[in-house]
Amino acid sequence: MIKKIGITFLILIFLAIFIPFASSLPDGLEKVIQNFGIEEEYTYWNGLLSGYLIEVVHNPMASTFISGTIGIFMVLISALFLDKSLRPKKV
Repeated sequence: MIKKIGITFLILIFLAIFIPFASSLPDGLEKVIQNFGIEEEYTYWNGLLSGYLIEVVHNPMASTFISGTIGIFMVLISALFLDKSLRPKKV
C-alpha cells in the first residue's frame, strides 16, 4: 500500500514540475484542421476536460494541473481495468 501511495506522490510531483512546460501550440488534429481551414461546427458537448481547463478553477496553472492529474489517473485506472478484464481467469 505504501508503494502505491509513493507512486501516486511521484506522479503528482512529475505533473507539478512538467505541466508548466506543456505546449500551448495545437496538437496534431487541431493543426490539420487549421491547415485545411476547416471551421469547427457547433458542438453539443465539449468533453470532460475541454482544453485541459476546469471552469470553476480560475487560476490557469492550477486548472491545468488538476485536469492533467485527473487525465493521468483516468488513463491509469482504465489500463488497470483493461488488464484485469483481459487477464486469464484462474480455475
